[in-house]
Amino acid sequence: MYGLSILFVIFLYVWLAKWLTRMFMRLPETKKNKRIVQVVCIFIAVLIPFWDIPLIHLHFNHLCKTESGIHVYEEMVLGPEYWLKSEFILYPNEFKVVSKNEYHISSITQTSRWRKKIVRLKDNKVLGELITINKGRGWIRRLSGISFFPKGKTLCYAPNGVRAPTIKDLTKAIFKQSGTASE
Repeated sequence: MYGLSILFVIFLYVWLAKWLTRMFMRLPETKKNKRIVQVVCIFIAVLIPFWDIPLIHLHFNHLCKTESGIHVYEEMVLGPEYWLKSEFILYPNEFKVVSKNEYHISSITQTSRWRKKIVRLKDNKVLGELITINKGRGWIRRLSGISFFPKGKTLCYAPNGVRAPTIKDLTKAIFKQSGTASE
């Protein structure tokens, strides 16, 4: 069934290109009309398969700058009983990590948002979150599964991040040891 949908899209695209060419060929034959026909046919041939790619890049770059990365809403200073060799240990009865994947936050760009939150259980307050943005693909790539476009950057972790922050980085940003943060 998937193959038939791809063949249908290709058939529709070729039929539309032929129909438009016939419509433009009915125009009186002048040098100006020939140039207009050429420009419009090239524009349509490129626009139909690739119209959503600029929108995808704009939306992705906007979300990378405004939403991605580590967000700390409340810092906490914890005593030595929470630490083992300078590494924080999450106690299930006091804090928990909540993961939520929001697929297709934009129906046009098919962009996804992945959230990891650290929540304090006694008051259900979010202490901080790590947000990763995943860039969607254009409609022709989604339908065909073909990777004939350069992939480029598809994940955004932080506005100028060199590496992907982890839940460990989020933990270090939220929780401080006694004596290392202002109490």
